[in-house]
Amino acid sequence: MLDPPQPPKTPEDRPQNPSAVEALLTPQSPTSGIGIPARRFSTVSASGPRRRGPSNTVKNSKYVTLIPGSEPGLSPDSKVDLHTRCGITVVDFSQDQVIQTELENDSLREFLEEDRPEWSLVRWINLNGLSWDCISAVAKKYNLHSLALEDLLNTKNRTKCDWYSDHAFINLTMLKLVHATECNPAEKPLGRPPTFLQRIFGRHRKSESDAVILPVTAAVDSDNGWTNQPFQREYKSLQHYYGGAANAERVAFMEKHTTLAAKKMLVGVEQVSIFLTSCNTVISFFENSADDVEPPILERLGSEHTVLRSSCDASMVVQSIVDAVIDLAFPVIHAYQDVMADLEVSVITSPDIQHTSALYILTSELSLLKQTIAPVVGLINSLKGHKLDPSRKLPGGAVYGVEISEMGKTYLTDVEDHCVMMMERLDTMKRGADNMIDLIFNTIGSLQNESMKKLTLVTILFLPLTFLTGYFGMNFEIMDSVKTHSEAYFWKIAIPLAFFTALWLLGRTLFRKLGIKFNQRSYKKQKEERKRAEVKFGIGGLQRRETFREG
Repeated sequence: MLDPPQPPKTPEDRPQNPSAVEALLTPQSPTSGIGIPARRFSTVSASGPRRRGPSNTVKNSKYVTLIPGSEPGLSPDSKVDLHTRCGITVVDFSQDQVIQTELENDSLREFLEEDRPEWSLVRWINLNGLSWDCISAVAKKYNLHSLALEDLLNTKNRTKCDWYSDHAFINLTMLKLVHATECNPAEKPLGRPPTFLQRIFGRHRKSESDAVILPVTAAVDSDNGWTNQPFQREYKSLQHYYGGAANAERVAFMEKHTTLAAKKMLVGVEQVSIFLTSCNTVISFFENSADDVEPPILERLGSEHTVLRSSCDASMVVQSIVDAVIDLAFPVIHAYQDVMADLEVSVITSPDIQHTSALYILTSELSLLKQTIAPVVGLINSLKGHKLDPSRKLPGGAVYGVEISEMGKTYLTDVEDHCVMMMERLDTMKRGADNMIDLIFNTIGSLQNESMKKLTLVTILFLPLTFLTGYFGMNFEIMDSVKTHSEAYFWKIAIPLAFFTALWLLGRTLFRKLGIKFNQRSYKKQKEERKRAEVKFGIGGLQRRETFREG
């Protein structure tokens, strides 16, 4: 049975030293520590508030990036310290007209407050850069979900598609081939590199005098508070994106010895987020690479004869963005295939144990590439398979949710084919790298076996000679075999003894090799006779002749 409820405690019954949590929840404090009215909380306990003991959970560490139990989502009214000067392009188009508008952070909010032209059937808002003032303005205009905003700012999120009441949120990862100087490497340890003797004896210590200043690639606008970097954006490399900052030394090492380092290239990775709303509006967010995707799409929109322009379908705009993002990964695959071919020739011609390190790095990078591309297939299947439920209605009577049009689903199949093609090539390269590792160890093992065979043969030949040398070299006064015979007597015994010893130890191996040679010679002879008969009688005549012999 449950205990009967206890009457509320009087001020005299309360403890003299209330805990911190109880102090936040008392009626004297208007709000609690998290901004919630304290009158909503009440503590009912027969033994008073529970005392929390010490916890051994790690809380202040580089591994702790999230606060457990925190409120999910992010409101547009939240205060986020993320300010960057963005490149914003807004395109309104229909079958007869296209208007492109270039905006900045300051002018975006005013532009969104204006009414959309009546002739505009589709609007595409493309933002190059993540800045909270722009994100919040767009979120308030189109009522974007708080969970989607949180995923948008988490730039290492997984590839997925979330469906909400009046919009869909699409998140995927972009791969592109960039020059090594354009990537943002992991934080390198400060200090001058140690000398050769310091590396040997391990006496190098970092001091404040050794510290160096890393170059600053972006200037800060003190008036607006954002980073003014329109052309000096940096890209996260593949190792930095998946390795994180927890182990910066490993990331720096992997970037230095990456497979594409010889070609002075790296794989740039960034997140791309897309919103598809029910009012035929597409909103896309790029960290840095909008200029690689936007121009070809704008060129297609400028022509009246393209499918993208004539369809006036927001789903086709989403398909075009996803298709362009996937197409940027093809140069990455081709670069790895080129490096793979060079490495394969090097392994076949001169296999060395040092090749295994390069092959290990290659296989790890191929796994990361596949880890990035493979979820896009699931994303496309989600976009193609999602359908509206007519029974679910919004308060205004509209159908709940959005969906991809049939034309968009048809063209998304082509994007899916590209993803499958790239995954097959990655699987082929990974299997080839594993086979090359096996080839290296097998070749090195075979060479070691050959060396051991040679040493064994020398040992077998000199074994009887060593025995006889020890026998005749004994220091005895009476030894007739030495006194009465010359040096030739030693060789008369040593040569036959060495021959029969080698024949006894190596006879089975020699006879096996002779049998293999005989069988190969017989097979070669039969093949040559068959070729001569084909030339003389023809293939049909030879078959009839053989049938006649069998009969």
